[in-house]
Amino acid sequence: MAVYRSGARPGDHVYVTGALGAPAAGLYLFQKPALPCSPQSADYCRLAHTAPRPKVEAGRFLASCGVSSMDDISDGLASEMHEICESSGVGCLIRASDIPVDPRVREIAEQSGLDPLNWALFGGEDLELVFTAGLEAEEKIKRHAGKAGIQVYRVGVITVSRDVCLEDPDGKIVPLPRGGYDHFNI
Repeated sequence: MAVYRSGARPGDHVYVTGALGAPAAGLYLFQKPALPCSPQSADYCRLAHTAPRPKVEAGRFLASCGVSSMDDISDGLASEMHEICESSGVGCLIRASDIPVDPRVREIAEQSGLDPLNWALFGGEDLELVFTAGLEAEEKIKRHAGKAGIQVYRVGVITVSRDVCLEDPDGKIVPLPRGGYDHFNI
């Protein structure tokens, strides 16, 4: 069963399938090889950048659960949420504090003086999935995701307005810029 970007409905929750930002941190490390960080963090992020793994089986599982919309996070979470919201005629509120960022990504960001949330929102190439789910699909996912080896994190909610917003770590709601990689802007 195909799941499109256009099925999100107000009240659906927004989820991602894994921690975000590692490929962007890996690219940063290739550009700044002298950055002092642990070899484990550097290797993890560089590998995430050079050998991303699409979540094909996770996508099939989520489709079987009846999720309302889905997209891969190839251009950054912010860009993908704009695409889902535009296709579905809705808006969303993404909570910065709920976006999963791997501790190794946080270490690299701290060493470089950067915000790891920017890599998670705008870095892209994560190839994790972002999806929306109504109550029935949500309950099925909660019951079976762990058994299927899939991690899911609730990061927001779909809204009636067409605004794509971010609740920042201080609780302030701000517009979420589209950001991300633009394949047609060359």
